[in-house]
Amino acid sequence: MKKLFIALALLSFTAPLTGYQLLSSKNQSDDSTFKINQTRLQHNSQHWQNKIDSARIETQTIGSPGQYSLIPTSVDELKKYNPLLIKGTVFNLEPMKNCRNEAYTKVSVFVDQVLKGNKKTESMIINFNLNSGFIFKPQQDEFNYIKKTEVPMPEIGSKIITGLTPRKIDPTKKDPITKFFVENQAADHLSYSINDPIHSFWIKKNNQADFQLNNPLLNQQSKDDWYAKKLLNLTEQLNHLKKQIH
Repeated sequence: MKKLFIALALLSFTAPLTGYQLLSSKNQSDDSTFKINQTRLQHNSQHWQNKIDSARIETQTIGSPGQYSLIPTSVDELKKYNPLLIKGTVFNLEPMKNCRNEAYTKVSVFVDQVLKGNKKTESMIINFNLNSGFIFKPQQDEFNYIKKTEVPMPEIGSKIITGLTPRKIDPTKKDPITKFFVENQAADHLSYSINDPIHSFWIKKNNQADFQLNNPLLNQQSKDDWYAKKLLNLTEQLNHLKKQIH
């Protein structure tokens, strides 16, 4: 089971559009190709907030992720290191069940634009998981939600830029990982894993004008960390390119 949890931390998955009324008409007023159904988006946001308001939260620090490797310091490197690079809108957050003693959240993202990779992904909902969120334990008395300092949970409705790796998945298989996907409503033949949520995950909240690195600790230590400086410089590059990636 330990191997299952390690693998899940690196994997995520797609979900079908069937049953979701996500899109309406062509959008002429903002930076999405299509309008997301705002009523559904607001419903998702309120539902998640209600769960958070009643949660008992424990904050954890990931600590050192090990040696730095393949951390992009330019837009060209960001594209080189990621098979799929997207700009999207966080559509929903859902706790992933049947994984006791580990916290996983399914992040559903509407792909506004593919910056690199398969263009067929545009205007689709794809999902990846973050290793934080609600935790299901046999005896849960002290806390039931794990918050990771280095990777804050993105707000529903916020914009993100991140790199992903798509992988084929056979939903008919009965191995533990595939079974976990199916039980959490994975219904496609592709899975998506976020490549580096610590160093290559940018977010623009609803009340913000620019993207920022979704890692408060790296943002704070830019004066002392060479990679932090480079990543903040990359963030500036992405914001300068906003008109090209709307």
